[in-house]
Amino acid sequence: SNIVWALAKAEQSHPKLFEKVAHHIVQHDNLHPFKPQTLSNIVWAFAEAGVSHPRFFSRVAHHIVSLDDVRSFNVAECCQLLWGFATANAPHHQLFEMVAVHANEFDFD
Repeated sequence: SNIVWALAKAEQSHPKLFEKVAHHIVQHDNLHPFKPQTLSNIVWAFAEAGVSHPRFFSRVAHHIVSLDDVRSFNVAECCQLLWGFATANAPHHQLFEMVAVHANEFDFD
């Protein structure tokens, strides 16, 4: 996740690497080994780099929704997820709804 994040942050294009990362994630039986920060960083990196990979975004969204609990994601991670999905034009309504419900629990003071 750090490599694609750094490439996106530095505005460096490397389509083959992003494709390899997406393929790796899509092929996983489950994404439980991926921590919330890792997933949100990768989603952010793909969106920031302008990488369109519908299967990748779908796989990540379905994984998070399958958790049926997004409380393991903090405010920043939720923001990165929603921004990434929206920027990549890959909205997932059930994921957005889950995060919105979870956001009601955040203390914004």
